[in-house]
Amino acid sequence: MIKGLIFDMDGVLIDSEPIYKQLNTELFKKLGFTLSEEEYAQFVGTTDEKMLGDLKERFSLDQSIGEMNTLREKVHMAYFKEADLVPMEGLIDLLKWAEKAGLKLAVASSTDERFVYLILKKLDILEFFEAVVCGNHIARSKPAPDIFLESANKLSVKPESCIVIEDSTNGVKAGKKAGMYVIGFQSDDGSQDLSDSDRRVKSLREAKAQIEACQ
Repeated sequence: MIKGLIFDMDGVLIDSEPIYKQLNTELFKKLGFTLSEEEYAQFVGTTDEKMLGDLKERFSLDQSIGEMNTLREKVHMAYFKEADLVPMEGLIDLLKWAEKAGLKLAVASSTDERFVYLILKKLDILEFFEAVVCGNHIARSKPAPDIFLESANKLSVKPESCIVIEDSTNGVKAGKKAGMYVIGFQSDDGSQDLSDSDRRVKSLREAKAQIEACQ
């Protein structure tokens, strides 16, 4: 029986991946390099620290990971503080239905908690979630299962009783490694491989129907 519902944030609760891509592309140019579409897609779903660490090694960058992350945070925070954010289509209906159905809800996002809480508050949905686990709370980034296992622990729900909604290759792999039922949400242009998910959907309305079928 399904008792817990765990959401990735970026690309699931909000269509933020295009925003991150634009801001990160500008950051990369300042650091002196560019990435192809395929190269950038490999980092979707991982923590910013892992991304920057891999890029520092690959391009032999002079800046420390901390220096690059400080610059990234400054650019991103300035944007999200001023931006008018809207929830993903169908999200509010899904959250209200899940709450009424008695499911425990969590957010499991690789993004730093300062951005996660800022975005959840601006979307006015923080109150729906019993647990919020962020990239800086766990030792290993997706595709490791840590963030989902910690989310289940905070919800006091067994992993096998949880459904994960994810839009990234790394996130889907993490959910499966955690022993959870994974719904792959194809919210982008199809650059993310979601073939390991138990079900694939193109809208949160479809996701709701799949969750109902699992109950």
